[in-house]
Amino acid sequence: MIRTFALLAVAAGLWFGVAAGRAGPVEGSLGASVEVGHGQPWKATLKFRGGVRACAIAWARQPRGAPVSVEVRDAKDKVIGRDNPREAAGKDDAPGSDIATVIWYPPRDGEYTILVRTYGDKAAETWIAIK
Repeated sequence: MIRTFALLAVAAGLWFGVAAGRAGPVEGSLGASVEVGHGQPWKATLKFRGGVRACAIAWARQPRGAPVSVEVRDAKDKVIGRDNPREAAGKDDAPGSDIATVIWYPPRDGEYTILVRTYGDKAAETWIAIK
């Protein structure tokens, strides 16, 4: 019984590991802690594989609770996805959220631009992960 469980665990690990290794930018995943200022978005243009899940996550860590948004645009500057909790609340003075995520499936290989913005009064230390 233990042997069967161990074999299943190894098989599951290999399957999930291979699937996770194919997702994200062609050059590989990106993780960075950067300072994002109000009115000065962080921007990166990366090539992604078509038909494979892609994800951009931003977490504004300091000052605590600083509102953040993530936006993804294709090569033609068309918005592919946007997570802006302040907009969802329908008010400019809504507190927002310190975490934002966009997950998408590029239809074909191509370049996509990720924009991360913060909405506090001062720059926010922001953790960004792109996979």
